[in-house]
Amino acid sequence: MKGALASPPFRRLLGGWTIGNLADSALYLTMGVWAKDLSGSSSAAGLVFLSLAAPVVISRSSVCSPTE
Repeated sequence: MKGALASPPFRRLLGGWTIGNLADSALYLTMGVWAKDLSGSSSAAGLVFLSLAAPVVISRSSVCSPTE
């Protein structure tokens, strides 16, 4: 890892990836809080998280399913 961090393009890539992941997490939390604030319902906030996670779960289950 020490050699990879010595490369400026890799450090730039790692920094951008880290900031992007933090921004995605902040967006998900903000959307859940916003849904709770608008509707007053914790179920609505839960549905926001479910709708954001569903494509990831579905895509991974189709990729990892055993073929016959």
